[in-house]
Amino acid sequence: MAALLAEVSPAALGGEAPAHLVGVTGPPGAGKSTLLSALVREWRQAGRTVAVLAVDPSSKRSGGSLLGDRARIDHDPGDDGILIRSTAAGGRLGGLAAPTREAAQALAAAFDVVVVETVGVGQSETDVEEVCDTVAVVVQPGSGDTLQFLKAGIMEVPDVLVVTKADLGDVATRARRDLAQALRALGSREVPVVAVSSVPPPSGISDLVEALDAHRASLDVPAARLRARRMAALAELVAENGEAAQALAAAFDVVVVETVGVGQSETDVADLCDTVAVVVQPGSGDVLQFLKAGIMEVPDVLVVTKADLEQIALRARRDLSAALRAVGARDTPVVSVSSVPPPSGIDELADALDAHRASVDVAASRARARRLAALAEFTLEHGESALRDRGGRREVEKVLGEQDPGLPVSELVKRLQA
Repeated sequence: MAALLAEVSPAALGGEAPAHLVGVTGPPGAGKSTLLSALVREWRQAGRTVAVLAVDPSSKRSGGSLLGDRARIDHDPGDDGILIRSTAAGGRLGGLAAPTREAAQALAAAFDVVVVETVGVGQSETDVEEVCDTVAVVVQPGSGDTLQFLKAGIMEVPDVLVVTKADLGDVATRARRDLAQALRALGSREVPVVAVSSVPPPSGISDLVEALDAHRASLDVPAARLRARRMAALAELVAENGEAAQALAAAFDVVVVETVGVGQSETDVADLCDTVAVVVQPGSGDVLQFLKAGIMEVPDVLVVTKADLEQIALRARRDLSAALRAVGARDTPVVSVSSVPPPSGIDELADALDAHRASVDVAASRARARRLAALAEFTLEHGESALRDRGGRREVEKVLGEQDPGLPVSELVKRLQA
């Protein structure tokens, strides 16, 4: 792959690859695959060759991925001008593993349009904008997707907004109007909102193609792709230096890893740290976010901030305690704190953190964290196929479990590569 990437690099080609790199992202059920079927047809009728990389999410438990998106995109399998491949997200936050990035770069030298389709839009699913020239975010009218779209971080993603199922009439029109107003309110007035329908006869597809092409024409492509390569290099640097927290642990009494958001793709902090504190704000809706699938696996200590709000904070603490009991996490302490002078609850929080640490078999916990990090790094570099070649994920985990528990991540990865 390295040799191929060198052959299609800007230096070797004498400039950037000519393809238009298009990212298509949005929540499950928004109609991305159906939309892509119509887009691919439109591009092919115009004589443009198309490659599609459909990224399927990977299970955090099994590491597996269904890789079924390509079966849902309607196309002529005998058409040599179309290439559709499914790829797994792997362990990468953002949904784009390194092989997907590299595949998009290689295909850009051979096709007119390269599409990267991802599932989900959130603060940690925005890597697609670092790979693609133009990103289309797909939302479905009347499904609550508008609220998801408006979350912090989402407004940075779309170059084109696509409202599917325009055949729903007033519901789709209202969604398009609301999204356009939201974009204006946030200073993104220039982002076009296109309504499309894939119900025969399809509508809005040519408008969408024009909007995508207009955005590409407005770009300084060499500058944008240079920035993308720099961001990818930074991401790889972070991925390859995941042992930084363990290195700091040798020099400091306490090492804190602070992350933004708690969600299904933000639970890696639990694999790295001895103790995880999840912070929620009373009356802000964070309780609902906390109760989503996957979140209950994270906290060792729950912290309710703004205890000075009194009754609201007490209600939040009571509700969270009841929710923890209901899901069998009765032992998780819930601590209320306030930073308003004089601060309160901070000593109690420190005691709760220390108490959890004292209950942990630190050596076993950190050895497990190193094994998980090695597995993630190996999969990121070599892909799921390398795991299958070694007998599957469980067999690889068994091999890691047989190694010296004190080995660093880099050495564990070397053992897997041997």
